[in-house]
Amino acid sequence: MGEYNLTRKGKIVLSVFIAILLTGWVYSGLYILNYLKDRAVVNAEATTEEIITESSELNSTDVTEASTDTTAEELTEDKQESEGSESNIYSVYDLEDLKLFKIIIYYDSELNNIILSSEDQKSIVEMLATYPEEVIAVSGYINGYPNFENSDKLRQESLNMAEDVRDLLVNSGIETTTVKVYGFGTDYPISKDFGNQDKNNRVEIYFENHYVIGSQSK
Repeated sequence: MGEYNLTRKGKIVLSVFIAILLTGWVYSGLYILNYLKDRAVVNAEATTEEIITESSELNSTDVTEASTDTTAEELTEDKQESEGSESNIYSVYDLEDLKLFKIIIYYDSELNNIILSSEDQKSIVEMLATYPEEVIAVSGYINGYPNFENSDKLRQESLNMAEDVRDLLVNSGIETTTVKVYGFGTDYPISKDFGNQDKNNRVEIYFENHYVIGSQSK
């Protein structure tokens, strides 16, 4: 096979063709690079918008939740403050004062009557003036020695004694609505001994909501 020798003109044509081909590759590469660059920018912008949107939604949700939590906390605090204010109407000392207050009036067998002294009456009036929202209980008790068996009759007798003291208090100016009367009959005796049985005939005066019935003083 003989050698093929390009003429001068053929070489020029081949060179031009190669140059055109290389130029096409270069432009194609540039176009592809620009396209990829544009896509990257678009994707980056879309990602940024998504992040901003999600961040806004999260912030909005956080603000809403924070607002809700704040409102709930405020309501809880208001409720606690309200409950606290109700439970803190009295100081510890006031509550102790109310709890310890008690007056015992013993039945006078010689006079056949219950006598309320002026000192006791004054003490009751002063306590009610200090704690006007409170109610005092006036409870009557009857001696049940030796068996201490209670009955409706004995309860009524003790109630009658309590009502007599209630009337004395009302006549002294105390409102009827601040006094409640009870008749316990032979329940809660102060003493079951023969020598002290007279102490069981008595009327006790105390603040109804602060005194434990049965914690009798001997």
